Amino acid sequence: MRDTYKSLETYKSAGTVTTSTERDNQKTEMITSYSIILKKPNLYRVSSELTFNMASQNYVHSKMSSTIWSDGTQPYQYESSKKLYSKIPTDLNALGGMVAMSGGSGGIIIPTFFSSMLKEPWDFSERLMNVKLEGTEKVGDEECYVISADSKISKKEIFWISKTRNLIIKYSRSLELPEDKHMPEMSDEQIAKILKQMGQEVSEKAIKQMKTKMQGNIDAVKGFSIETQTQISSPELTASDFQFALPDETVLEESTVSH
Repeated sequence: MRDTYKSLETYKSAGTVTTSTERDNQKTEMITSYSIILKKPNLYRVSSELTFNMASQNYVHSKMSSTIWSDGTQPYQYESSKKLYSKIPTDLNALGGMVAMSGGSGGIIIPTFFSSMLKEPWDFSERLMNVKLEGTEKVGDEECYVISADSKISKKEIFWISKTRNLIIKYSRSLELPEDKHMPEMSDEQIAKILKQMGQEVSEKAIKQMKTKMQGNIDAVKGFSIETQTQISSPELTASDFQFALPDETVLEESTVSH
């Protein structure tokens, strides 16, 4: 699978990640829909749309979208919640942003496809332990190997890998950390960003309350994320395919990302 992604010259897919969590009898669901198009050596466009649903409070957040793209001349990022777009200093910075944006198997596919961008060799399989072939299963029309593993970032990861194409078709992981791992403490700036994404007011009191809640209950979080990819192909692509049409009234902002 790893060698297949490295050998491709282009890659295109769409996917949906559903992340379900439960803590203190409060159920939360986040649905991320995304599209990925990539071409070596440095053309890409990754877009995602997030819907946040807090079922116990009957609260549904409006959809937010983000896009990171480059036609080979300059990487950019657009965020609908701010109606802003900004330049990204380097392709390596953009790669990190795309991984964070897509999550799930996108965090495996994108850096593996663009492995030449990385300063150090990267192999996602190094985080996997006790890898097991669970059998085969059909996902849509695709017959897949089902492979499970313990992980350094999760109690369990599961991959559905196409038997004919050696590509990830479906991916799931537990949100519970391994027993010997703990979530690092988040900064006020990181928590403020989460509050903004949830559509809540950002204040010193709100940040303190969120930090107390997160630090006090993070290890009690139970849940999982599950993702299915569709429309997977390796088409002919040109630089024009990687351009992104900015919505009206979008403003250019100086990037806060450092080299």
